[in-house]
Amino acid sequence: MDSTADGRRAPASSGPNATTGSRHVFGNLFTRFINRFENYLLIFVLGGFFAGIWVASFSQPVVDRVDSIINGFMGVYDLVAPIAIFLIVSPSLARLFATRNMGKFGLLVMLWFAARKLLAGLWAIAFILIVFRIPILPQGSLSLMDGVSQSLGSVGNMAMTSTYFWAMYLAVGVALLSIRVERLTVFLEKMMNVLEQAGGYLMPVMPIFMFGIGAYIYGLPGHVQEQLGLEGQGTSGMLDLDIWGWAISPRTSFGMISIYVLGAVLTAIACFMWQFVFILIARSLEPRFSISGYFTKYWIKVYPLLWATSSEALATPLNLFLTKKYAPWIRSDLRRFIVGVGSYMDINGTIINVFVLGAVVLLILGLNISVIELLFIIPIVFLISYGVPGIPGELVLFAGPMATMLNIPEASLPIFLAVYLGLQLGLPDSFRTGSNSTDEYVSAVLLNAVYEKRFAEDTNVAIPDAERVVGAAAS
Repeated sequence: MDSTADGRRAPASSGPNATTGSRHVFGNLFTRFINRFENYLLIFVLGGFFAGIWVASFSQPVVDRVDSIINGFMGVYDLVAPIAIFLIVSPSLARLFATRNMGKFGLLVMLWFAARKLLAGLWAIAFILIVFRIPILPQGSLSLMDGVSQSLGSVGNMAMTSTYFWAMYLAVGVALLSIRVERLTVFLEKMMNVLEQAGGYLMPVMPIFMFGIGAYIYGLPGHVQEQLGLEGQGTSGMLDLDIWGWAISPRTSFGMISIYVLGAVLTAIACFMWQFVFILIARSLEPRFSISGYFTKYWIKVYPLLWATSSEALATPLNLFLTKKYAPWIRSDLRRFIVGVGSYMDINGTIINVFVLGAVVLLILGLNISVIELLFIIPIVFLISYGVPGIPGELVLFAGPMATMLNIPEASLPIFLAVYLGLQLGLPDSFRTGSNSTDEYVSAVLLNAVYEKRFAEDTNVAIPDAERVVGAAAS
């Protein structure tokens, strides 16, 4: 602040500098609030969920209001979802295409993450087959070839008529164009950074979301049965979810809450089994890696943050720090590259959750599901997975394409979307996010071991610049 000739301070400026200073102060206050809020976020999130259930148990207007909001979203989903898929997938693919000249090791890392996505989809289907004992062939198929032919016919039809597919075609085209148009690449990268940073602003309202989820799930049986009756879809309503003779009825509020928790637990189990296999592989390749140390030193420090925030992007800096601290033998440039790339490519927990929750919803709604049909969904899930940002609720991008690929009847589509999108938030989101980010540490250990054995002595192999590949995610 300036002073006058007689020593008195001049009035504070009210120009652009003052406005910038005010924004800076507000940004600092918001950051401090978020940091304090994170310490108690787990309590707020769980508290919001149980508060929603409690309020819904005696307040039907709250249940109706939450259901009305969800139904309003369902009404515009077919319009919004393709736009969202395009806006998110196109910058992600552009970022991926921009790394095409990264060299042999960089290409290996990208192929590693891509291959694990496909394997995660296959593992999820195998897990569903074991838990729910679904049929191999689609209903009405007489043989394997007949079932494959039916599924191919359905996929071909949807590939030509579905707006979800058109959005993905356009996203791929724009991403390919960005290779030659540098300005387009910069614009798409900025758009992706904005999407990733949006997760921080969602955090303060997560307890409110969880309150709504609790109320929505509590009232879901009544609303689904009402909708089925109004649309003349029969009187059976929803079917019991059967797991090896243990049946859970979704026709009561307690039963629906149990199914919601069960979907989250099954996701956690499938993700843990998936990750533990790679932990064993990492231990066999890297003697400096300790399984007990992984859980007692690394996992226990990062998983609670991931579980509470449901955001991979927010945990990336902590992941980089903990990987450096507990795997110090990994080169810094290699660590930044692998963890940075993994922050947006390693979403195996999300892919597993897409299939597990999809199977749960299809089964309780009495819709047909088979292994062959789920296998044909993997390529679409694989492509969309490149556009999943590090924010909560990313399964909203998969719901429509999944329903389209499974050829769900038009009359049942709103019910499937409402139940699927309701069950995917909260606890399932926490478990899949926890798996996504902790996978990066294991991948760093594995890929470092491969680098030391195959590339370390090759002077022509360089580690790509992490910041060029992943932008702000690795900074």
